[in-house]
Amino acid sequence: MKKIILMFLFTLVFSMSIVSAESFSEGFLDVSEKDVTEEKKIALEKEFILNNLDALKEEYNSQYDDVPQYLKSFLKNEKIIVYFSDDSSVSVTFKKGYISSISKGEMDNPTMKVYVKDQVFKDYNAGSLNLQNSLSSGDLSYKSISLANKFKMSLYRVKTSLQRK
Repeated sequence: MKKIILMFLFTLVFSMSIVSAESFSEGFLDVSEKDVTEEKKIALEKEFILNNLDALKEEYNSQYDDVPQYLKSFLKNEKIIVYFSDDSSVSVTFKKGYISSISKGEMDNPTMKVYVKDQVFKDYNAGSLNLQNSLSSGDLSYKSISLANKFKMSLYRVKTSLQRK
């Protein structure tokens, strides 16, 4: 299950990072990258992401063919809230593995919650993002909410443990 979660988080963080990186390279933020502190840059990246959710949706959906089948199956009909360390959040609804809607704030009845600390942005900006390490350190975490999702995770854990033997 961690592999599925890691792949999802990688895709989500990668898509967010592309959107935020484009914000600097294309001048959308109207601020030179050298003129901001690391903390301010992260705040600007999050602000840009929150204000450009349609671009994030398009970026993720345009890469759908490259998403592994097990991840497509996992995300089939998920409702995920992504929380950032500044208390902002993004709600993402998947239909058939594609992002069908994405919006600021929380949604009702999510199936999973994902928590992203600023260190994830720092690591990505430094070119040293390792999602496994981020999960281990707690900089990136998740909580399964729905009973069906918890069941899927349990089955996946059993399957992967059997494959290792």
